[in-house]
Formats: sequence, structure tokens, C-alpha cells
Amino acid sequence: MIIFSKETLREALNGLRVLKLPKQVMPVLRQVLVFGYEELTEFAGTTLDQYLRYEGTGTSTEALRILVPYELLNNVAKKADAGTDIKIEAGDTPRIRYHASGVPIEEPFCPVELAEFPAVPASDGDPIPLPAGVLAAMNEAL
Repeated sequence: MIIFSKETLREALNGLRVLKLPKQVMPVLRQVLVFGYEELTEFAGTTLDQYLRYEGTGTSTEALRILVPYELLNNVAKKADAGTDIKIEAGDTPRIRYHASGVPIEEPFCPVELAEFPAVPASDGDPIPLPAGVLAAMNEAL
């Protein structure tokens, strides 16, 4: 299970928004690759020409990688209560859990196979941390 905050999800989606994932022709490109590590959560998306990855705080009960539809994550970011935790569970019937207006919500989804997602390109350099307001300013400028 991967657990992260609504704020982490919103920051990740703000960065991935520039890829216009919902408008991609191939279904696999409309997915967000979510990585869960002990104290780190990563969100990645690609258009085959561009690849973006966001690292944020979160926890995971095990090292887990799953493809989640961008539209589902976007809807969860809009509906979820502020300060609430969002949980992604893998398995035979993967699901995402959160609270909206104080009510627990559980939404199952059909993930695309991980093997179909394009390989993560290798990077030689170190990641560049951006101040918190940069993503919001870039989104506003777009």
C-alpha cells in the first residue's frame, strides 16, 4: 500500500499537467506510474518525447510500482478532503482510498500492465530541487 497526502498529489499533478496525459492517444500514456518506497513516493508520466518525474513524501508498506489513470488521480485531488491521506492498494483489484466530505471513498481501477509503460530514461545528473512556489508559478504562466 502506498500512502501520501492530498498536497503531495496536487504538487505532482501540477508538474505532470504539462504533458497533457488525458489527451494522449495510447492508453498507457494516460497513466501515471506511482512508485512507493519506505518514505518516498514518486509519480512519473511520459509522452514518449518527454518524461517527467516528481518525488514527494509518502510511505509504503512495501516497494510497489503501479500504473494509475491520470484522470482518476486528478479527480481524487479535487474531491479529497484537505489534509487527508490517499492510499493506493495493489492486488487483484487495485483501488484508491481517500476521504471526501468526511466520508471514506474507495474506487477500484483497472491498471495497465507495467510492462507496457515505456522504460524510464537514465539520467547522469543530480535532481534539481525546486522551491515550492515554482510549480504553481509555472502552471499559472502556462
